[in-house]
Amino acid sequence: HFCKKKGATVGCEKPRCPRSYHYFCALKDNAANDEKPGSYRVYCRNHDPTRRTSLKARVEFLRKCKRAGLLDGIFKEMAETLHLTQEKLKEKLDDDSTPKAEYEKTVISLFDCSLFENAATGGKQRGTEEKIQELLETRKKLDTEMAAVDTQIELLQGLKAGLPASENASSSTSE
Repeated sequence: HFCKKKGATVGCEKPRCPRSYHYFCALKDNAANDEKPGSYRVYCRNHDPTRRTSLKARVEFLRKCKRAGLLDGIFKEMAETLHLTQEKLKEKLDDDSTPKAEYEKTVISLFDCSLFENAATGGKQRGTEEKIQELLETRKKLDTEMAAVDTQIELLQGLKAGLPASENASSSTSE
C-alpha cells in the first residue's frame, strides 16, 4: 500500500505487483490510470506502459552510443552499478528481519530486470550442474571422514570393553 493504511482497493495491473492504492493515493504516487468506458486500470510508476521507450528508439539510441564510442564506458558503469545493487539486494534478501513488503519489492525489482532473469535461466543449467558436482565432492569427503570417525569409535569402544573396571582400579592403588 502506498500510504500504509487499510482499504487500498486499486491494485497495479502488472501481475504479481503488490502495489495497491486508494484512489487519491494513486494520484499522489503518479500512478498511470487507463480510463476507458467500462474499465479502469491503474499501473504503478514502475509498470506504467506509457513510460516505456519503444524498441525502435532504444535500438537507435544504442547505435548512436556505439558510433560515439561510448559503449565500453556505459558497460563499465553498468557493471559498477550492478555490483553496488547486488550488494544492497543481497543484504536485503539475506536479512531475515527485512519487512515483507520491502522483501517483495526487492524480488519484484529483480524479476523486472531482464538481465537478472536471463542470468538466472541462462546460467541455471550450468550453475545447477556445478552445484551438484560440488555437493557430490563434499559428500565423498564427508563419507571418508565419517568412516574414519566410525573406526575411531569402534577402537575406543573396544578399548573400553577390554579394560575391566575392577582390575583397573586395583592396579592403580597397588602402585
